[in-house]
This record gives sequence, structure tokens and C-alpha cells, in this order.
Amino acid sequence: ACGLLGLKGVTFHPPHWSKRAVIDRQVGLPDRMRFPLILLGEMIGAVVLAHVRETVAIFHDENAELAKLLYDILDEVVYDEQLHVYHCACRLGSGGRRLARALLPAAVKTAQREYPVFTELGLDTETFLSRIDDGIHIPHPLSQALP
Repeated sequence: ACGLLGLKGVTFHPPHWSKRAVIDRQVGLPDRMRFPLILLGEMIGAVVLAHVRETVAIFHDENAELAKLLYDILDEVVYDEQLHVYHCACRLGSGGRRLARALLPAAVKTAQREYPVFTELGLDTETFLSRIDDGIHIPHPLSQALP
């Protein structure tokens, strides 16, 4: 596929077996069993993206207009991740959410082990869990539609 896009010399590195196992479970299990895993991934993704948006000056070298455009795009990505969290949580019901909550510390530690950059960005286990405990907040305009 990389050759079709004109990318030469790109080497494919298969994901670690643990990542492949999680993806396999997310695809192959019945909904009531796979959605807690999907919810965990969505929560971790939402926390990481929101943390990066709030704490890392990733576009500070760009001109002001381009930086604003890039931050606006990143805001939309964060918003989309937050909506994924709500979608999964709604599909699960209270039992599935309790299961996801019970698995959360192990999922966070696994994510940190698999992606050491999370810790480098300041997302240690305590910070991760604290941000999730604070809740994933849906900003305007959808917030007015939620009960």
C-alpha cells in the first residue's frame, strides 16, 4: 500500500501480540463483551488527545492563522473522541460500564507500557485515572441536548 502512495523505504512493523489480541477481541466478541474493551480504548484516546490539546504547544511554530486552524481541527478530533465515549457508554448499560470501570486501571497501565510517550507527556497512571474520574465532558453544542 505504501508503494501505491509513492512512499518508498517504509518498513511495516507488525503490532505487538498484545495489541493484536485486544483488536481481535474487539472485533470477534459479542457486543456485550467487546464494547467494554472499545469503551476503554475510547476513554484512553479521549484523555490523551484532550491532554495534548491542553498542555502541549504543538503548533506554536506556525503562523497564527495556521495555528488556529490546526488547533480547531484538533478540537474537532477531541470532540469526536468524546462522542465515541458517550456512544459506547450508552450501548453498554450500567453492567458494561461497571465492567469497563473495573478493567480501567489495567487498561491504563497496559496503554502506558505500550506507549511510553504517554508518561513523557505527563500522563502517569494517577493523572490518567484522575482525568477519567473527572469525567469526559461534552462541550457545546451537544451539551444542551444531553439530560
